[in-house]
Amino acid sequence: MKARIEGKVYDTETSKKIAEYENGYPRTDLDFIREALYRAPDGTLFFAGESGPRMRYGKNSEGGGKVGGEGITLTTRGDAKEWIELTQQGDNAAIAMLLLDGFGRIRYDNSEACDSSKYSLGAGTTAEIWQAWEKDPGLEVTLYLTAKDGREIDFVRVREGCDVIAWIDLPAGSLRGVNVTDMPEELLAHRTLEEARTLGVDWGDCYPVCYDDDLVIDDVLDSNGWLLWGSGTGDDLVIDDSYEYARPKAEEEG
Repeated sequence: MKARIEGKVYDTETSKKIAEYENGYPRTDLDFIREALYRAPDGTLFFAGESGPRMRYGKNSEGGGKVGGEGITLTTRGDAKEWIELTQQGDNAAIAMLLLDGFGRIRYDNSEACDSSKYSLGAGTTAEIWQAWEKDPGLEVTLYLTAKDGREIDFVRVREGCDVIAWIDLPAGSLRGVNVTDMPEELLAHRTLEEARTLGVDWGDCYPVCYDDDLVIDDVLDSNGWLLWGSGTGDDLVIDDSYEYARPKAEEEG
């Protein structure tokens, strides 16, 4: 769904969905509503949905009265927060609040070695979440704050033993203008090239290193030909024909 409001186009396909809600009434009911809260690429919050005549998306009928309809309406952070409190429950509410505050959904390593069920999410600031995790002596939690162009990028790393078990998925475009040399390894090492493009990573004179065909970022080749995260040089690497990333030399190239 898309709509032009005050000269700007708002499109659900290119915006981040924060939460959704449906009141469970039949579509033919006067009070039916189904909608979702979105954040546009420029940060504007809006609702998109459909409803019966008596709810948010009801339209004036040519013959008088109201009919059901659909549409997009802009909203404020305060109204969005109130909507989340009224429509979301449990973990859904916590995650929605995190997304509303500019955080992404926290993902866990789903390997058998990590018991993600014992970690819970709570709504709040990064510092509050960090403090909650810090109470668990089995975890090492590191908080990164990177300021660029007046923006703050928050990243929480949660370690158990030697394995990173959780990270925050950042909104699309949130790393635009931040050079890769300023980012912690954990922020990119598990992502694909496509995810990095979506985040807007600034590679500068560096190249992502992908050892496998799945194009997951395994390291970074810096402008001096050294590996940013690993040890040693990238002498055994070549720039791929696409000039988008570095890859290991094939046997015939060795």
